[in-house]
Amino acid sequence: MRPSPLLADLPEARQALATQTEDEPAGDGGRAEELLRQLAGLGDPERLDTLERLVCREAALVLGHRTGAAIDPVTPFKDLGFDSLTGVDLRNRVGAATGLKLPTTIVFDRPNPRAFAADLHDRLGGDRPSDATVLADLDRIDLTLGQLDLGGAARRKVAGRLRVLLAKWGEAEVPQQRSHTEIESAGADEIFALIREEFGKS
Repeated sequence: MRPSPLLADLPEARQALATQTEDEPAGDGGRAEELLRQLAGLGDPERLDTLERLVCREAALVLGHRTGAAIDPVTPFKDLGFDSLTGVDLRNRVGAATGLKLPTTIVFDRPNPRAFAADLHDRLGGDRPSDATVLADLDRIDLTLGQLDLGGAARRKVAGRLRVLLAKWGEAEVPQQRSHTEIESAGADEIFALIREEFGKS
């Protein structure tokens, strides 16, 4: 069960670990109850900060670092050094700390520790997504688009969808900065730049 670089690339090892950990209970109830009591007295920004520190601390332990300060919360998990086995280990640790039964793939469903923390925030606070999760989703889309080589019709289709979103959500905030005509006439590269400018990375 202990993650090992020697086993990380073996499909049989990954499958055995995933199968076994899917059936495990969420973890230490006492620790989870303590965290929930702590979160109950905090506002949303402080709750997110607390959960982000939790994810970074557990990620640091999985990777062999002494403190969570070694983990940049906006660096993708893969760039931090996570693979399938260490990802499941982090999922187990965070599940034990929060009392949540998390998907085995959650580490790679969210692009970085900050997005993981936003996901936890929503799971602990109800079904309604928060602005932090929306921003995390935009970060994930930005990361995904950066890894794709879109061209021709596919790029125009994606740019068109982003143009619609930007026109819908951007103009209400900054009507003097971006006119509808300017947005409609923008090219694909301009649309990607506008999305980053309007929604940004937190």
